[in-house]
Amino acid sequence: RCIYSTEFGPAEIAWRLGVEASRSCDRDPNSRYKPNRDHNFWLWSTQDSLDSTDHIDHLNALFARFEGAEEAMGSLRSRGCTTSIRCYWDRNGQGGPWLDVKTIKKLAEFGADIWWDVYFDEPKSEDGASQETPSK
Repeated sequence: RCIYSTEFGPAEIAWRLGVEASRSCDRDPNSRYKPNRDHNFWLWSTQDSLDSTDHIDHLNALFARFEGAEEAMGSLRSRGCTTSIRCYWDRNGQGGPWLDVKTIKKLAEFGADIWWDVYFDEPKSEDGASQETPSK
């Protein structure tokens, strides 16, 4: 779960939610990166605490961790915070990200956008070098 705010720093967000961030960054007006100049950043992640490649498992862990914090999250959003859920997906076969109805309902209750950071592995030759897939 990511929260961006111009008003609240990471410590204030953590206090309001009752959850410490996995990573955070205070706004830095001197940063060469516009997002770092414009917003404070707060992130809670399942990456190091859940041994699963199923994104539904990670979403369920997030829902469990933030159960009861819906009002605080709504208050942060009403005060200008942007909230979203980011999922990492590394394509290593067929299929792709999907959501079941139960998860969609829970996302709506949480009022958070969701998006996937998708990576595609390039095919490798027998000597380990990357091969470009020909265009059709």
